Amino acid sequence: DIMPNPELADPFVERNPVDTGIQCSVSMSEHEANTERFEMETRGVNHVEGGWPKDVNPLELEQTIRFRKKVEKD
Repeated sequence: DIMPNPELADPFVERNPVDTGIQCSVSMSEHEANTERFEMETRGVNHVEGGWPKDVNPLELEQTIRFRKKVEKD
């Protein structure tokens, strides 16, 4: 066994457990700029009939199938 040498411990100070917080994150900056304005318009769809176009009758199965194929093709 090798016994500890107390003379080597003299230059060191014993500390109780200490919590230290370190933050490693990139510094961020904020910038504001004036940009051109644009007009927005909000539109809604009444989904009572399922949102079909006016020329498609949702009760006609053949018309709805034809319209779906047309949309999927595009």
